[in-house]
Amino acid sequence: MNTVERQVEIMEKQLSNFDSLMEKMQYMSGFFDPDPDFTREARDIVRSNIARSLAEKEKGALRGFGTTFDCVTGRARKWYVVNGIKRWSDNDEICTA
Repeated sequence: MNTVERQVEIMEKQLSNFDSLMEKMQYMSGFFDPDPDFTREARDIVRSNIARSLAEKEKGALRGFGTTFDCVTGRARKWYVVNGIKRWSDNDEICTA
């Protein structure tokens, strides 16, 4: 298994091909999260780095991200907060759950 630093390097290299937060989070969820070669620690570092870079780009507008249970769909979903508005990572729609 690769070191955490190498895992982060691999993930960030692949994610650099995407511009939007939604694309990056979808790729993370679809490819890195289920892959046993990428540890949770490395994935959390990458998500933190994404948030940090977006916060710098948006002058601190990104206030948080995480996972919650969506009562509407009955599944766990990833979300983020920008400018005080909580949105779903998979479609950028405002969270109503």
